[in-house]
Order: sequence, then structure tokens, then C-alpha cells
Amino acid sequence: MGLKERIETITGIDDIFNQSRVRKYVQARAIYACYSMKVRKEGLSSTTKKMGYVAHNTVLNLLRQYDEIKVLPEWKMLVDKSEPKIVSKYLTEQKIIKLEKDVERLQKYTSLLVEAEDLGILDEIKEKIELIIKVKKQLKR
Repeated sequence: MGLKERIETITGIDDIFNQSRVRKYVQARAIYACYSMKVRKEGLSSTTKKMGYVAHNTVLNLLRQYDEIKVLPEWKMLVDKSEPKIVSKYLTEQKIIKLEKDVERLQKYTSLLVEAEDLGILDEIKEKIELIIKVKKQLKR
């Protein structure tokens, strides 16, 4: 498992080199840059190329975050040479938030279906949903 894959496993991010400005992606890229240069002692040019950047300034900006990065649990898991077995606290929190939203959405749909059944229109709604799905599938082809 390479450095990129280890960081993706630890942080729960699918592609750390995704050019997103979302904090978790920026932190993951900063972890990569700091680890490459501070721990592996790779050069700036090498790290810049591996990260897919043309200019050095992006990597230098990521390196400025080293003091914040070195206290993160993800950094500690990365520096520990063992294979990452647990995901970050952030990922766990994100899963909980997503599951809560899913439960909320399902409760909303369930109440709508119960109401439709009370009104006697549940079968009609089912037929319309099936028709919409059929049309969408045909449009994808």
C-alpha cells in the first residue's frame, strides 16, 4: 500500500488529489506533502510532481500547515508504521450524520406512504413510480 492509499484509508477520502477545497481534502493533501517531505525526506520537486502540481507554491502552502497536521490522529496513524485498521474520528462522525439523514428521510417517506394509503391512492402512486423508473431507464440507453 502506497502513501496515497494509506492516507485515503486513514482519512476515508476516495481521492486525496481531487482538486477540492473542502477542508478534509486539503488536510489529506497537506498530510501527504508533510509526510513526503518531513518523514521520507523527499524533495520539493519530487513531491510536487507526485501530487500532480506544476508549481511548487501549492506544496509550500500545504507545508505551512505542518504544525496543525502533526497533532491530528490521522497523522499519528500514518506515522505509526502498522497498517491502518481504524478510520478517523471524522469519518465516523460523517457516517453517523449520513445515517441520521437517511433515517430522517425514510421516516418522511414512510409517513407519506401511510398517508397515501389512508387516502386510498397508494396503488396509483406505485404505478406512477414504476412508469417513471421505466422511462428513466430507457432514457439512459
